[in-house]
Amino acid sequence: NKAAILKAYTEYDITDYEVADVKVILLGKEAAVLSYKLTLKGKSAPPSPVYATSVWARRDNRWVVVLHQQTR
Repeated sequence: NKAAILKAYTEYDITDYEVADVKVILLGKEAAVLSYKLTLKGKSAPPSPVYATSVWARRDNRWVVVLHQQTR
């Protein structure tokens, strides 16, 4: 539920972040896989780091996320 996820992030006090270990794998001209490690910092930041992977696809000449997964 997108609304619940966005609401949860408004309750955090994130003051800094770091994105590391970024990797992009192109799957032709119309798709790609992006993976990275995200560390959030702040008084009430969510547990981190998280390791995330997203699959992106070109739709109507725009890049959109078609799948996202993250784990601690």
